[in-house]
Amino acid sequence: MFLGLLLQVSLLAYGGASVSGKKVISELLPDDGNADYGTGFNSINLCRTNTQPVVYEKLSSRTDNSLKSNFISQSFQMKHYRSRDELKTEFDNAEITATESVMGTSKSKFTKILSDNSLSVLDSFILVDIDVVTNVEHVQGRMSLAPAAHSLLMAGNYTDFISQYGTHFLRKKVFGGKLLFLVKIKSFSQQEKAKVDDAMEKLIGAIGNDADFKRRMETAKKLGRLEMSLFSVGGPSYQGDLEFDKVIDFALDFIGKIPGYEEVIENEYLGIWSLQNIPRDFVSAIFRYQHATDGIIDIFSGLREVEKSISDIGYLRFSEMSWLSDAGWNELKAVDRDSKSQRSSLQRRLQSEDIANLQSVKSQYDGIDDTLEEEVQEIVLKKKKVPTATLR
Repeated sequence: MFLGLLLQVSLLAYGGASVSGKKVISELLPDDGNADYGTGFNSINLCRTNTQPVVYEKLSSRTDNSLKSNFISQSFQMKHYRSRDELKTEFDNAEITATESVMGTSKSKFTKILSDNSLSVLDSFILVDIDVVTNVEHVQGRMSLAPAAHSLLMAGNYTDFISQYGTHFLRKKVFGGKLLFLVKIKSFSQQEKAKVDDAMEKLIGAIGNDADFKRRMETAKKLGRLEMSLFSVGGPSYQGDLEFDKVIDFALDFIGKIPGYEEVIENEYLGIWSLQNIPRDFVSAIFRYQHATDGIIDIFSGLREVEKSISDIGYLRFSEMSWLSDAGWNELKAVDRDSKSQRSSLQRRLQSEDIANLQSVKSQYDGIDDTLEEEVQEIVLKKKKVPTATLR
């Protein structure tokens, strides 16, 4: 039963990351907050085009809240996750950000948590999530294709259009600040982890005040071996090494120090097909290409899950899976290297191939993740340690 759960390939963490038919794409904590409105994003090759397919009349005026204490919205949440899949499912709404993270094409700080391979089956998590919105800016009035983009589209050069201008355009920016403080408690066995999770669950709930928050975090600190990760934008930068008490104070002060430090915390892109007089066969072409991209993402995700299964076995070799032989572990490491090589190749193909060839790329890699998963299960089932003979 345990083995089946461990090796099951789960794509739930990326359930919200498909691009097929996505009219609106949200990119959280973008690596380029200064991108120009109307510039394109290619949801098929997962890259920005840095060209401007769309022109617009004007921008909405932003209210200057930089010197005010009242924000459009703010939240301070403390959540417990029993597994990395629970943690990653939390970010499903990141949509394309999660997709970019899976493929390793995004530089966004937000994706560092999503793509962290060090999250293991024996880890329990508390995530402190602070989110403040100070302003929203977006394009207004009439929007239309830029003349050069319009000419290319009307000529029916759809693949050239998508490669040059993309499938979506930047229409909105959200300003403010965001902090993610991830506390990871590492256990030595699943039995120990279950006790840690039960204790963590009692710490979660409405936070009364700063002292209440500190008390809960101090309790979490005592539950086991603790590791921390901190990501923040739109506020003062954390300085120095990650010291527990110092990080807690930094988190508590973060909201009050956002005014004057606001950054773009979200870019929102709108599908080009939302404009008027876009040929229907162009829209059909986009959706067809996006479907191939989703298939490639599924394969890529499956390969990552194979590697995570092997990583989890590595953590469990000294507890629940101590029966695995050294020869078996060496074979698993070889499968891990093969999976990483396949992923790297697949990523390069996605970003370099003509979009018309992506369905062929998908077909070439179809089933490789399932094959490697089967290899892992076969090795684990067969490579048990031979009992040492006892002399009588």
